[in-house]
Amino acid sequence: MGMKSSAIAVTPLFGIRNKQMRIFATACLMGILAVRHAAAIGDLDNGVWVGYQGWHLAKGDGSRLNQWKHWFEKNVPDAEHLHGDQWPGGWDEYGSNKLHATQMHYPDGRPVSVYSSYDFETVDLHVKWMKEYGIQGAYLQRQQNLIEKPQEKEWRDTVARNMQKACEKHGVKFAIMLANNAKTPEENSGFSQRIINDWKHLVDELQITASPSYARQEGRPVVAMWGFGNADRPITPAEAQTVVDFLTKGPDKYRAYVVGGVAREFLAKSPNSAPLGDWLAVYETLDMITPWRGVQHVNTGAAAAKRMVDTLVAEKAWCDKRGIEYMPVVFPGGSARGTKDTQLNNYPRRAGQYLWEQVNVVFRDVFNEREVKYLYVAMFDEIDEGSAVYKTAARTTDLPRPGEMVHNNFDTIGIPPRLHNLPEDWYLRLCAEIQSIMENKKSITSDIPINP
Repeated sequence: MGMKSSAIAVTPLFGIRNKQMRIFATACLMGILAVRHAAAIGDLDNGVWVGYQGWHLAKGDGSRLNQWKHWFEKNVPDAEHLHGDQWPGGWDEYGSNKLHATQMHYPDGRPVSVYSSYDFETVDLHVKWMKEYGIQGAYLQRQQNLIEKPQEKEWRDTVARNMQKACEKHGVKFAIMLANNAKTPEENSGFSQRIINDWKHLVDELQITASPSYARQEGRPVVAMWGFGNADRPITPAEAQTVVDFLTKGPDKYRAYVVGGVAREFLAKSPNSAPLGDWLAVYETLDMITPWRGVQHVNTGAAAAKRMVDTLVAEKAWCDKRGIEYMPVVFPGGSARGTKDTQLNNYPRRAGQYLWEQVNVVFRDVFNEREVKYLYVAMFDEIDEGSAVYKTAARTTDLPRPGEMVHNNFDTIGIPPRLHNLPEDWYLRLCAEIQSIMENKKSITSDIPINP
């Protein structure tokens, strides 16, 4: 069991960078444990954490880009150019003065307006929902390909400030997730220094880690790096290690608790044609590992499910042995047409049953009852790929492009009647149930324990 799963993790353990020393310290502590952990050692403990994109913009929102970013292709705000396979809900809560008119209409003739994450009011509402439904914190995504372009960087900085202000207002935690989204060596050029420079910018100029709402674990600010070991990312183990070393061994003001977003089945393959051992050496220097959507094959047959569970258990054991925490990633379902694929609803949500089956695996097979637990729900507002858990359209009549987008009641074949007529906030309600289980207020159940 990893050090951070202990019941009385105390200040003397903060800052121990040597994994073997941390394991030894854990063994000493575990020898005197009699009850489940009595005090949390950080903001990631026993909480639902979501990924937050915050990447939608609208013309006229005041940003220097002045684009329909992530809403429409070719910057044309009509149904033909609409981007994404899922549609938001809860529109009456946004406030009409902070919505931006498009050229679209709903089936009943109502005009369609959309939000912009550049507006504080949008992020404020999203964080308010997080608080209302018990979500502990959010990883704000910060993509590598945007951080040197002045207009793009200004947009992402504004969203970061919006996130900080909203989280401080509502009592929600947040952390930065630096996302490696380069697909070619050219896009990846100078990766390590670019990421380091951006973290310095966040700490020095935005002073993001000084916020009382910025997540801390083991006494250090949390920063996540997504994209380690993925086959479609050109980042090398050496480049990744340079970033991790800076964050863990560099000047004190920049040091952080480092969460590594790694490839699914990270122990079983050699990503990017690099020797697996080179990547494992990087992973061993992380504080926490979160494999991307490792539970997604939960319903693909008994043999595949067993292999998946065996893989998750082995990964958790590998992390425990090294004093590294393990954060599984679950998601409500997904759709790929918004990312240039042709398949709509390729990971059917099945009225929340798909998400609930993944949660069952995590809480029954991966973690034991007495452990501190970690969970990443991907994502909060990712409507591009149809994996959002915030308020989304519940029926066809609320879609600007009916028949070509998913909604909460999209796939009802074989769904128990009690799970028909789902509301817009259904997946937020499931997040609230998951949070209650993580806090030991409720026990995990095989079936979804609530009704619409």
